[in-house]
Amino acid sequence: MNCSILLVSLFNGAWQGAVLCIVAHFALLLVRRRNAATISVVWTVLLGICLMLPVANYVFAATAYMVKMPAAEPQGRAQAASLISIRRIAPTSTGPAAQASGVIQDDAASALRLVSAHATTILWMLALIATLRLAILARDLANMIQARANVSLIDAPVKLLESIERPFRFASSTQFSSPCVLGFSPALVVIPERLLGAPRAQLLGIVLHECAHVRRFDDVQHVVARFIGAVAFFCPGVLIALRQLALYREQICDDAAISGTGDAVSYAAALAGMAEWTYTLRSPLPCLVFERNHLPQRLRVLLDSARSHSPYPNRRFACAATMVSALFAALVLRVQVPVVAEPIVQARVTGPARPGDLEIEIHIHDNNPAASPPQTFSGTWALSKCPTAGELRLQLEYRYVSVGNSDTWSESQCVPVTYLRGLKISDLSADAKHRSFAILRDAGTMQADGQISGGRGIGAWVFVPNPNFAVNLKRSGIGSPNPRQQFELGMADFRLATLSALSLNSFARPSVNDLVMMGEIGVSNDFAMAVISLPMHPKTLSKIMSLRERGVSLSYIAEIQRLGYHPSLEQFIQLADRGVTTKWIARMRARGYARLSVDDLIRLRDLGP
Repeated sequence: MNCSILLVSLFNGAWQGAVLCIVAHFALLLVRRRNAATISVVWTVLLGICLMLPVANYVFAATAYMVKMPAAEPQGRAQAASLISIRRIAPTSTGPAAQASGVIQDDAASALRLVSAHATTILWMLALIATLRLAILARDLANMIQARANVSLIDAPVKLLESIERPFRFASSTQFSSPCVLGFSPALVVIPERLLGAPRAQLLGIVLHECAHVRRFDDVQHVVARFIGAVAFFCPGVLIALRQLALYREQICDDAAISGTGDAVSYAAALAGMAEWTYTLRSPLPCLVFERNHLPQRLRVLLDSARSHSPYPNRRFACAATMVSALFAALVLRVQVPVVAEPIVQARVTGPARPGDLEIEIHIHDNNPAASPPQTFSGTWALSKCPTAGELRLQLEYRYVSVGNSDTWSESQCVPVTYLRGLKISDLSADAKHRSFAILRDAGTMQADGQISGGRGIGAWVFVPNPNFAVNLKRSGIGSPNPRQQFELGMADFRLATLSALSLNSFARPSVNDLVMMGEIGVSNDFAMAVISLPMHPKTLSKIMSLRERGVSLSYIAEIQRLGYHPSLEQFIQLADRGVTTKWIARMRARGYARLSVDDLIRLRDLGP
């Protein structure tokens, strides 16, 4: 492991994550009426991206290797200089601007070399600080375990209408200034004794809030967040995301409380009253205790009648925010400090080199985000037996890696033996032998070749495009796919029969990119053929893809239809966004809501029962 590259990757990931989270914070202020559950999903995604940025910087870090260039060939050197930036020993201009630029560049390069020289020491210091922070976390966990032994178990102070699928108990104590949850199993909902005599409406809101923490496993999430914060303490973006998640965890439970009581004003009054009590006693950590610095924001949200208090996230908004965050992270990832502080290429004469030879150290850094993939596509395959007679498990993998670009794809499924042209199931039981077979798809054929022995096979495949496929797409008015697009359509096993079905059902004519995107998000031919018959307006492929993006499967559609419902595609999207499942519909029917229409289900789910 190169300590210098690792240190610079951590630094790049830290500032990139900070920029991402700061921009996201101000962007989310523009949609502040969204409910806390939706914004919490966005910040969870941002936290994951911030944690992955240092890893991505290390994977795509500039690498160095040595080449020799003849000094006697000025024309070749001029051509090389046109492709890469060679650092000159003296500036080409003596003007003040050029001199200042050279001084700044030299200072930046000197600072980078100084940091690189002490990279190992700096990394050990970071590891020491992280260890100390983990030790503090371990101490807080020990305090929490000790606090669990010092509370008194009690019966539920109020009657709960909904059960929680997790072991938990109620407890009381005089040592706590506010209600909290002590993890882990069974979770303890601790109610201060002074609160047990509070008015029932306020006590009910407090209990529902803490039970929401238990239902969401927030005690476990809190410890995981503390662990992440201890290890990634040097990443401002991670710390910002963790702070926001802590706030929105509380707001989500506030929404659950007022959903159960229906009285946001009384619940807000109870929170304001607890703020006075928290000055007197301290609570052990890392239990979920009342934090006064969150109180103004929580009260402002509770009393804002225009804000949504639904406990369920808006999946459409969360998916859109996730894609925007990932795109912005990819753009930020392209900027790395070493490329700014020091030129990509340094030319220097070293050691006992031959006269006329120049040894150049080249740091490769792909500045072209659209690196050209190969025009010939190949990968690996593996075969094994399936439980079903007459079927084999086929695993296909494709991987293309270049500097700054990585493309992988894989699939694994049980297929009939007839799917593999030229292979018999008895071939897997025979002794080691060389075998060739073909996987026929509309877009092209995967010619496979390899060894089979002892019930398993492994080898390589090459994709051979079908020229008639491109001709048929062009004849349909869609256009001709390029080699890369045709390969992707082959990977997705896109069939021309699906295109014909779209045309027969009066769908808008898709583009080649639409067909490729359909395969990327997992819209199979069977899924498309099943969804085509659903009522929708307008009839576009993007409608079908939006349904699949929300995780709707063929089994989900069939289950809803078996219950007697026949939603349109738009209604299926609304049902999926609100998390309407067949189990939830069965619970509503058990409560007496037996004759609900699809629109009734959507409205009822918005109310949060």
